[in-house]
Amino acid sequence: MGLLADPQETLPYHSGVVGEVRQTNAMTRERTMRRRDRWTMRNFYYEVMHNLLRTPADKATKATTLQHMKAKITRHHHTEQKVYSSTVLNVTD
Repeated sequence: MGLLADPQETLPYHSGVVGEVRQTNAMTRERTMRRRDRWTMRNFYYEVMHNLLRTPADKATKATTLQHMKAKITRHHHTEQKVYSSTVLNVTD
């Protein structure tokens, strides 16, 4: 038998590999769900702002509500960036 393995030979199936694959799939699924939730929330905030601008309300109420929604969107964006940077910067091989 040489140094190279026989291409017809199957490698043993280790349970550790299966566990890693399942864990990776679960993590990917969790990230996808969180990303979808953040996208839905961001769109909701913009929809509220758009609907507010189209309603006949007094300017003071509109201004206060718009500032409140802008603060929510800004906080949402910074949270998104913090999550992204922590997942990208903390990757270890």
